[in-house]
Parts: sequence; structure tokens; C-alpha cells
Amino acid sequence: MTPSKPTRRLAIGAITAFLAAGAAIATVAPASAAGQGGVTLGATSGAAADFGGAKVPVNAIDLDCGSDDTAWVRPFLALPGSERPLVTDPSVYPFKLDGIVAADIGSGVITGPTTDGKPDPYFWNNPDAVKALLSSNAYYNVEFSQQTIGGWLQVEGQAGVDTLSLGFMCVSSGGQILTGADNRALTSWTTLSFDAAGAWHVVVQKADTTTTLAATASGAYGASLNATIAAGGSTAAAATGTVDFFEGADKVGSAAVAGGVATLGLTGLSVGDHSYTAVYTPAADAAFNGSTAPAATVTITAVKSDTKVGLDVKAKGADSADLTATVTAGGATAAAATGAVDFYADGGKIGSGTLDAGVATYTATGLKDGAKHTFSAKYAGDSAFNASESSTVTVALPAKPTPLKDGDVVTPGAAYTVSLPAGSFDASSTVTGEIHSDPIRLTETAPATADGAADYTFTAPANLPSGAHQLVLTGGSKTVTIAFSVAAAVDPTTPAGPGTTPAAGGANNPVSFATDWIGTAASTPGGLIALIAAALAALSAATAGVAVLIRRRFAPRIR
Repeated sequence: MTPSKPTRRLAIGAITAFLAAGAAIATVAPASAAGQGGVTLGATSGAAADFGGAKVPVNAIDLDCGSDDTAWVRPFLALPGSERPLVTDPSVYPFKLDGIVAADIGSGVITGPTTDGKPDPYFWNNPDAVKALLSSNAYYNVEFSQQTIGGWLQVEGQAGVDTLSLGFMCVSSGGQILTGADNRALTSWTTLSFDAAGAWHVVVQKADTTTTLAATASGAYGASLNATIAAGGSTAAAATGTVDFFEGADKVGSAAVAGGVATLGLTGLSVGDHSYTAVYTPAADAAFNGSTAPAATVTITAVKSDTKVGLDVKAKGADSADLTATVTAGGATAAAATGAVDFYADGGKIGSGTLDAGVATYTATGLKDGAKHTFSAKYAGDSAFNASESSTVTVALPAKPTPLKDGDVVTPGAAYTVSLPAGSFDASSTVTGEIHSDPIRLTETAPATADGAADYTFTAPANLPSGAHQLVLTGGSKTVTIAFSVAAAVDPTTPAGPGTTPAAGGANNPVSFATDWIGTAASTPGGLIALIAAALAALSAATAGVAVLIRRRFAPRIR
């Protein structure tokens, strides 16, 4: 701080008696230093120049001077960090101790030569200036005169010292400084700071803290980090400030301290172990020191997503079908899903397909043509996705086409195929077809192979009239013609005539009779022979009948 006066001097006469009346002392053992906070003042701040005739109560808490029941207590001012000076020769008195700025105020302080800008005091034994009060070694209600304290503080303020510790030390009746096992003086003190105006303030003793961290898994791919601030063995409910959370060197978030606890939630964590630490930073006016928690580890496990399998089936010819399975999760394609999809037809497994971006495909072959087939797909799942099964899909496959040869009878609406040998068409041409005599352009095409062969499949138009027709196939510059016919359709509503055979009747169909039985019978060799035999038999019977009639007509009558 900036000195309030340009000179550094202290008149011994300006320092009055340091201690007034004594008070009772209670015994505490074993010997130890009470340390920081072991001295309390009746005021927390003041101006050194304003000390009048009133007194500021000063209490020494738990200062133990050991087994010497004739020990004295002597006040001192020390530089921060020097409140328990090392005593190399406790029998030499008066003496100097490193860091002690002033002591034995009742006798006075003489400032010696300085090299560091701070007073170098000598102090000497004056037992009458400090009462023994040795009924206990815990000192309390010991009153310093304000004038004496003010004198100290004015001197140090002039010397440019920003912070000083005010305390007691134990001195034997023989004039030796009493020490602990570490050969340092047994003392008790509190720290004062000075502002630019020269006022002093009691520095609040901040409690040391410990921070513990608990890390627990929370929800899907998440964690909860809970830091607890403790002081004196229990949660520091009055602690304020902030806790910063780290994973390694990376800060993952911060949370305010409330009731001694700070909590941070994390989401979107990767699967595996995550190690976190927490650093507590107290608020500027908090009565606590900061601390860092040991690392805490949480293990994030994979949370499987539910899936659905959608199945699409398209017939491919008469005996095969293309199957496509799509695995979804959360309403979107599960592109990250891995593994295979098993495909089933009519209850039996027919094959598998590997997922690629959530989609698996398979071509089913060897299916029965002209029949309905029921398909389904099952996804086995993986480490991130649950298994699922599709709904069944039923598809009717068309019947295989009938091979067509020259002169065959064709049924309208039925499928036919024509296999033509090499050289039938221009190499690698596209084969098209028409039905003549009235040309009917067919929609089907077929590729000719490099040697001019082709397999042409078509469906006879449903409205194809009865009679003779030709299938004209053209591939490039070459044409192939195949003759076929369409049988006349039987009209079930045609009235029955004599000698006809009754047709099958139904609930909505009138009974009718077939009249083309002769043509039907003559269409096969056996039927034709039977017809000729029947005709000859009928002719023979008719001839016999005519002969009988003639004999009866011309025979002589018998009277």
C-alpha cells in the first residue's frame, strides 16, 4: 500500500501499556499452536488514527503453552507466513525472530537498521508489562488498549505493509520462547489487511474444503455429475461459487454451487468409460478455499433402439420374386444398423441379405408358378438395434408360358413362349411381334442373342377372335411366322336341339345341349373311325328296313 506518511519512525513513548487487566485461563494440553484464527477481535475493521480511550476485546482461542504453568503470553505483529517463527536459541532473550515485526508492546519497540523496507525490531523481557494469568493456557478476554494497537498499525502502515498478523506467543517465566516439536514458537493469531486509506480489516479465515465427485449414468448415453463441497468433515452448505467439470483436459461444463452441491447433466456420450474431475472455485466473498475432486468414472453402455422391418415383394417372372427389406428405427431408416435379414417364403427360410444403409435384398427363385406365395423378413438385431420381423406379404405369381409351335390352338388371355434357333434374327436385334391377319401389335419384346436366337414370350390378347392367325416375329431384317388358330368359343346360352347332349347347368345358367358332337368326335382318329362305323351300321339297318317294306308290298296275298 502507499505509505500515509513519508517517515518510518516510532516513538517508544507513543506506545502505552499493551495489556490492561488479566482474566482467568483454563488449562488445555498437550502443547500446540492454535494457529490462524486463534485470535479474535471485538471489531472487524477500524482506522488506526481513530483509536481513542476505548478498548477492543481480543481473545486468544485454544493457545496451549504446555506444561509450564508459569509461562507468559506476549503479543506480536508478524508478516503473513511468519506467525510461527523457527527458534534456534530459545534461551537468548531479548532476541530477533524472522518475520516478527513487533513484540513486547508494553516495553516498546526499537526499530533497527532496515534492508527490506520493513522494521527490524528488538524486543526484551519486561514481565510486568504482560500479566502471567496462568490459571489456564487458553487465553480469552485479554484486552489490548486501542492506543497500543493503533500505534502498531500506524507504524506498519507507514512502512508500506499491506497485511500483518496480530497474535500471542508463549514465553517461559525464565524468558525462553516455548516451542513445539518442530522448534517453532507456540503462537495464535489473526490476520489484518490495510487499505489505501490506512484502515485495517480482519481477514476472514477461509476454511479449507474437499470436493468429492460422483458420476452416474443417466438415461440413454447420458451421465449426471454431482460435486459436493465439504469443510470440517461435513457438507459446506454455506459454500458459494462455481464448479467446473472436466474430462481429461477438456472442460465439459460448469454449475453453480447451491447448498454445498453442484450438479451437471451430460448427454450424447459415446459408449465406454468416461473419467471426470471437478474443480471448486469459491465466490470472492466466500469463507471457503477452493479444492479439486479426485477423478470419478462412469461407464456408458449401448442402449438398443427398437426397429421395424418393412418388406416389399415384386414378382419376377413365373417362378421368382425380388424381396427388399428396410429396417427403420424412430421412424427413419436405420442406416447404422448392421447384420443380416433372413427372408422366408410360405413359412420356410429361403435365404439372407446383408444390411447396407438399412436395406437388405434377396431374389427368391424356384417358386411354383401360377400360385400365391406368402413372404416375410426377420432382422436379428445388433449391439445397437433390437431384432424385429416384418408383416407377411402375399404375391400371386403368373403361370409359366406354354410353348407355342406352328399349328397350335391358342387360348386368348394365356401366355405363350416361342424358342427360335440361331440365325432366326439379326444378331443382337430387338425382336418384336404382331398377330395377323388383322395386325395386332404385341407389347412384348425379346432380345436376340449374338447368333440370332431368341426366346419370345407373349400373352395372347383376350379379345383375339376365333379362326386362323399368324404370329409374325421381326428381328432386324429377318422375320419368322408361326401359324396358330383360336377355337370358337362355346356359347352356353345356345338353345338345345334334338339329339344334343345336355351341358352343365348352374344356379344362374340355363341347361343347354352341345350340338357340335360330330365335329368333336371326328377331331381324333379313334373318334373318326367310330363315327364311320356308326354310319355304316345305320346304313345297313336302313337297307334292311327298306327290304322288309318291299317284300310286304309285293308279296302275294293268301286268302
